[in-house]
Amino acid sequence: NRSPPSSSPGETLRRLFGGRLTPVATWLILIEVAAFIVYAFASGPAAWREHLALSPQRAIGRLEIWQIVTALWFHLSGFALLWNAIGLFVLAPLLERPWGSRRFLIFFLVTGLAGNLAAALLGAAFGLTQALGGCGPSILATMVAFGFVYRRQQLLFFGFAPMRGLHLSVFFTGLWLVL
Repeated sequence: NRSPPSSSPGETLRRLFGGRLTPVATWLILIEVAAFIVYAFASGPAAWREHLALSPQRAIGRLEIWQIVTALWFHLSGFALLWNAIGLFVLAPLLERPWGSRRFLIFFLVTGLAGNLAAALLGAAFGLTQALGGCGPSILATMVAFGFVYRRQQLLFFGFAPMRGLHLSVFFTGLWLVL
């Protein structure tokens, strides 16, 4: 009797989803889920939320600049985590494959950090106190980049309505901004 070869969590997820997930997409999802589980089951989540989520008043006013980075991985709800994970699952492989893992990871991190910095500066300027968390800025940037990379590609919207990649990107970007 031979035991099956062991595989990494990333390989298991890729096999589970038919090879759809790419390496960076897999690890981003795993890191975000792990961070949420630690936050959800840790004692004292209020203190974590206060210092790890992006609070414009704290990040800019009290110079807790690390929040611009930590908020990228810190989801405030399971619902937010679910939508970000779906965004990563659907969109990240479509850019990671043509760009390569390194370039996509740099894109993901730079757009997420730039989005969080913009949110912190605007939030501080307007006196907003709402805490923010998750990789929403990176997902939005990935959605926009999808429109540029696949702008002329004919796609089937929900499997039946033909639509170009650019129009699909504009539709979902607009929907995301409205919601």
